[in-house]
Amino acid sequence: MRKPKIHSVKSDRFISLMVTTKTSSSGRSFRIPKVIFPLFMVLLLIVGFYIGSVYTNFTNQVNALEHDISYVQEQKKLVEEEKSSVEAVLSEKNVIINELLGSIEEKEAQLNILKGQTQEILSKIENLEAIRDSIFEKLNEAPEEIYSSETTASKTPNDVGNSSSALFSSSSSSYSSSLDNFDKQYSDILALLNSLETVLNENYKALNTLAEMTDAYVPYIESIPSGWPIKDSKITCPFGYRTNPITGKGKEFHYGIDFAAKYKQELYATASGTVTSSGYVSGYGYTIVIDHGYGYSTRYAHCTKLLFKKGDTVSKGDCVALAGRTGRSTAVHLHYEVMIDGVKVDPADYLD
Repeated sequence: MRKPKIHSVKSDRFISLMVTTKTSSSGRSFRIPKVIFPLFMVLLLIVGFYIGSVYTNFTNQVNALEHDISYVQEQKKLVEEEKSSVEAVLSEKNVIINELLGSIEEKEAQLNILKGQTQEILSKIENLEAIRDSIFEKLNEAPEEIYSSETTASKTPNDVGNSSSALFSSSSSSYSSSLDNFDKQYSDILALLNSLETVLNENYKALNTLAEMTDAYVPYIESIPSGWPIKDSKITCPFGYRTNPITGKGKEFHYGIDFAAKYKQELYATASGTVTSSGYVSGYGYTIVIDHGYGYSTRYAHCTKLLFKKGDTVSKGDCVALAGRTGRSTAVHLHYEVMIDGVKVDPADYLD
């Protein structure tokens, strides 16, 4: 029987590598054929270079991330500081805004005071105008002597209205200015309104005095006979001396005015008053006498019919009688007399 052939392996064909760790004293060995050792070393270098490259890249990325984190933290800190600064500014602005709102509310209250005072002044102006219109209505045409009286105020309601318009024009432009000047403007406007109110009070007092004078003066004016007692007529015999119309001889004094008239033509009261006499009077024929007050009275004579009786009240322009030729008369006409405290005066002075 044939013996098997045993091949012997030489130990110098391998290279042994032992790998150990810090935690273990034992290690692990590897046998690498010498033939492939150079290749193994090259591979090991490549792997080492790759690992080193990866490590370096990773380290760079970590450093970049740390730098970014640091930058972000710095920015966060800056943002927080800016936020704190903004919050402080906003808090300060809120305080200022609240102060401004309080100031605006105060100014609105002051403006409401001005508005109320202005409304009172406008109301007084309207009252003054109403009094003035009432006076004009009473007088119909205001006599010049009343307005030249010392009791007349130096300023009329129209002047006050103009002052008011100027005030409002000035005020409207003032309100557009800043709140810094508001207090001074408010004081100036308030002083102007107070001055205007003083002027209005003076005018109000003066017009009330004038109204009282008018109330007393108007009845006197209305008591004075004025205008013609007959329409569409002419004067046929004036006041004064004339030839006796009955005999045609001698002179006599004519105490009235004769107006031409048609039979039963209407005769009118030349002022308001009370009938003191209505009936037949010798020489005058049917006659009506009206007392107008303040000493004034008028007589309408030679009538054919009397329309009011004694004690009746008549108004200016009322038809009081119809023309005729009763009494001492040569033709249909109106004999008209004006008397002051019983004294006969020329009626021609009272026809206009």
